[in-house]
Amino acid sequence: MEEFSLNMELSGTDARQDKISLFIGSWDINAMDVLMTAFVVSLGDPTRSHPTFQTIAFQQNNHVSNIITKKVKFFRSKSGRGYKRDAPLFTGELVIKRKLNNLYRLNLLVDINPTRFCVYQHTPIRTRASNGIRNLSPSIVLFATQDKIRHGNGEDLEFTLDQSDNCLLTPSSKINASHPLYTDNLNRYLSSIVRYLEDEILEFQQTGFALLGKEEHYSVRNIETYWDIPCPTPTITLRQLEPLIRTSTNKLDINEYLSNELAGSTFSINDLTPCYTCYFRNGESLKLYAKTNKKIRLEVKYNFMKDSTLRSAWGTTPTNINRLFEFINYCSDMSTSTANDLISCLARNDTTRLRQEKSLVEFINSIYMNAPKEHATSILRMLASTDGITSSKAPEHLKSSLDKLVEKGVLMKQSGLSTRYIPQPRYLAASRKLVN
Repeated sequence: MEEFSLNMELSGTDARQDKISLFIGSWDINAMDVLMTAFVVSLGDPTRSHPTFQTIAFQQNNHVSNIITKKVKFFRSKSGRGYKRDAPLFTGELVIKRKLNNLYRLNLLVDINPTRFCVYQHTPIRTRASNGIRNLSPSIVLFATQDKIRHGNGEDLEFTLDQSDNCLLTPSSKINASHPLYTDNLNRYLSSIVRYLEDEILEFQQTGFALLGKEEHYSVRNIETYWDIPCPTPTITLRQLEPLIRTSTNKLDINEYLSNELAGSTFSINDLTPCYTCYFRNGESLKLYAKTNKKIRLEVKYNFMKDSTLRSAWGTTPTNINRLFEFINYCSDMSTSTANDLISCLARNDTTRLRQEKSLVEFINSIYMNAPKEHATSILRMLASTDGITSSKAPEHLKSSLDKLVEKGVLMKQSGLSTRYIPQPRYLAASRKLVN
């Protein structure tokens, strides 16, 4: 992928899914109540191993009462302090609901991370007889110690800035996340999770506990699509873009993360790296942040639980794995369009406003020219003491003057946790001198 710039255009081919939350199922089981209870207890029994993967994924339930609705959770990677060994490379829960006449319905609600899954897979070997095609390993790593991964030396060292358990792809693992293998690996990922549950059901099957059938469907709750874009100085670049980002979206949240693992870094006060979250339609958001010391991550999220119209062009829930991948590609296309629209918007602002930065004197004169003298004095005093005038806290008699300053292009409204009046980008550097 090309280096980050405001002239770039992202491609759906380079898009990857960081997180996908979806319902899978359902399985119908005819079971006596006492045997369904015993089945739930057996799922997390540490004294036995799973028949296929030799590892337990479900949390232990020592006592289960009569089941009407039961949610059996998977282990998470973090267990107290540190990381759990051999944790499943997926999270979520098994939802069990009791129907009539000893009928139970099981659904999987899972959160999967295809990128993390790729990290732990065995890298395919390219053989002379395969004409350069890499064949995936028959073994599937569905359980692993989920720890931070670092690779490289010196200036090429890469690691996460927020000290989370997000994994970086090692050079060999990047092959597993490459375009030719990505879809195949994601297919193996989902199939192995489904097989894990089905093996548990079949192993427990006995008189009074029988699998009646399975209805295949995949209901996606939310999905995150991302691009990791090379950038030699991601934090500096993001800081420079902040005035543009503020003007390019109506609703914005800004968080900062400590990046103290970057030894000797001097790119920002207290070594904080910013994370900008832009909100568009209900359920649609875009996040821009430094993923490593060499990359900027641009991430688009769709939450279909908040707004079902986001999927209106698609239609019904996928009823097989192939239709699921078509839906994922549909989301990638939507995400690519959203991401490129933002980049284009930043580029347009970059060529008109930032190169025409105004002085402090011009900023002050613009305030007094477009507001009564007593209003202008109050507004300047408030801007000097805060990082913006919160709309709900602004004195009522100043509202008309603040709105006029927005109309004249001196101030702008920024929406986030609260709506604020802040200086337009060309006045931003000047306005910061007010405090002095």
